[in-house]
Amino acid sequence: MYEGKHIHFSEVDNKPLCSYSPKLCKQRRLNGYAFCIRHVLEDKTAPFKQCEYVAKYNSQRCTNPIPKSEDRRYCNSHLQVLGFIPKKERKKKNDPIDEVKVRHQMDTMAFSLTVPPLALKMPNGLDGMSLSPPGA
Repeated sequence: MYEGKHIHFSEVDNKPLCSYSPKLCKQRRLNGYAFCIRHVLEDKTAPFKQCEYVAKYNSQRCTNPIPKSEDRRYCNSHLQVLGFIPKKERKKKNDPIDEVKVRHQMDTMAFSLTVPPLALKMPNGLDGMSLSPPGA
């Protein structure tokens, strides 16, 4: 196993962290390797290859690793960008007005479930919600 230049350990459990050379990386190592998933390509013996996607605007190649055992050229992100796999749908944020409406409906439902009908009667025994005129 290639160990890398920077050997440092977690402050929490004293386990070895990624040995990425250019800067300090505090990610956990992959089992059996000196690097995290982001930097595992620095280990030439690791069974990973680099994504072949090249950005059009700056001609830089993607640095994401792909397992050599998988028969593909691109990482998951770029498979989505290229349209080979569908993008995951993001959960839409609720409209604040809708949240107030839903909260009001839930409060009304909870009130009607928790308050017995007798508690809504007036002290004189008549139903306080009645719209009929007195003496009708």
